[in-house]
Amino acid sequence: MFWAILMIVAGLLLSQINAIGQRHRDNERRDDIAALQIGVAGFYAVHGYYPANLGEVKSLSADNCRGPRSHGNCQSPDYSYKAFRAGTSVNPVTAANCTNKKPATICAGYVIYTNSMERGNNPYSVSSY
Repeated sequence: MFWAILMIVAGLLLSQINAIGQRHRDNERRDDIAALQIGVAGFYAVHGYYPANLGEVKSLSADNCRGPRSHGNCQSPDYSYKAFRAGTSVNPVTAANCTNKKPATICAGYVIYTNSMERGNNPYSVSSY
C-alpha cells in the first residue's frame, strides 16, 4: 500500500516537472520571437522596408534565432520568417513573395512564427499587421 501511494505521488510530481519545463521552453520561444520582431522593426526604421530574410538583420544575435535545445542561427533560424509585398495576405500559410531587389518586390509586411510550441497554440506567430 505504501509503495502504491509513493508511486502515485512520484508520477504526479514528474508530470508537474515536465509541464514546468514545457512552459519554460514555450516562454523562451515567445521571448525569442519578440526579440526577432524588435530586430526586424529596427531594420524597417533604417531602410523603410522589411528584410526579405532574417539573415539581413545584422543586429540579431544567433541566440535570438535559436530555439530552446537547438542549434539554429540567423542564416538558418529555428523560427520561420516570411516577408511579403504590399497587398499580400500576411500569415504563416502564404508563400513569401518579396526580395527587395526591385521596387515591385519591396517587402511591406512579415510574419514570424513557430510550430514548436509544446503546450499548444501552434502556430504561434507575430506579424507586421
